[in-house]
Amino acid sequence: MRNNYTSTIMSRAISMRISEILKGVFHENKSEFARVIGVSEGSIRSYLNGTLPKADVLERIATNIAISCEWLLTGRGEMTTAAVADTTQTIPTVYSRGRTVPEQAIPVYQTPNIVDLEAFLSTPPETNDYVSLPKLPRCDGAVAMWSDVMAPELKSGDLLVYRRVRDLRKGVLLGQIYMLSVEMGGEEFVLVRYVLKSDKEDCVCLTSKNERADPQDVPVSTIKAMAMVRASIRYKNA
Repeated sequence: MRNNYTSTIMSRAISMRISEILKGVFHENKSEFARVIGVSEGSIRSYLNGTLPKADVLERIATNIAISCEWLLTGRGEMTTAAVADTTQTIPTVYSRGRTVPEQAIPVYQTPNIVDLEAFLSTPPETNDYVSLPKLPRCDGAVAMWSDVMAPELKSGDLLVYRRVRDLRKGVLLGQIYMLSVEMGGEEFVLVRYVLKSDKEDCVCLTSKNERADPQDVPVSTIKAMAMVRASIRYKNA
C-alpha cells in the first residue's frame, strides 16, 4: 500500500511539473509538446491527469527540451538545465521588443541555404533541435545566417531567431531587421536586411550597416515573404 501511495504522489508531482513545462515552454500547445517528445497528444493529456510517463519519455523531456532531470523528478533546482545557457555561449542580442513570454522552446532548422522563403516559413522542415530563450516576444524558429552581408552586426553562422510576418500589408515595422524574399529580374532572392522607409513611392529601402552592401529601394509588390529577426545568437567559437 505504501508503494502505491508513494507512486501516486510522485505521479501527481511530475504531472504538475509537466503542466508547468506545457505552460512555460509550449504556451499550452499540447500538440507541439507531443511532437517534440515523440508521443501522442492523448498521452500529454494523460500525463496531465496523473499518469506517470515511462522512463524513456521522461528522458526525452529532459533531453529534447533541456529540462533538468532533478527538477522533473523531485522539483528541486531550476527547471532548465545549465546546458541551455551553454548552447548560446552568450546573451542573445534582442532586436525587437513587445509582449514577451517567460520561456519558449524555439525550433532550430539546419537549413544552409533557403531558396524559397515563403515555402520555408509556411511549412518548415522537421527538426529535433531547440534553443530555449527567456523573455522574448513569441518566435517561430531559428536559422543560421548564411552570409556576412550584415557584418559586423550579424555574421555568417549566427543564429537568427525570427517571427514570420503573416500580413505583409500590416505586419511590417520599419527600422527592424528582416529575412525577406524579393523578386528581381525574374529571379527570387532571400536577403537579410534592415527595412527602412524609402523616398520612392510604394517602395521600401533595404540596407545594412556593412559599407560594402549598398542600400536598395525595392517595390513592396516584389516582396513575397518576410520574417522579423527578433534576436540573434553568436557562439563564442564561431
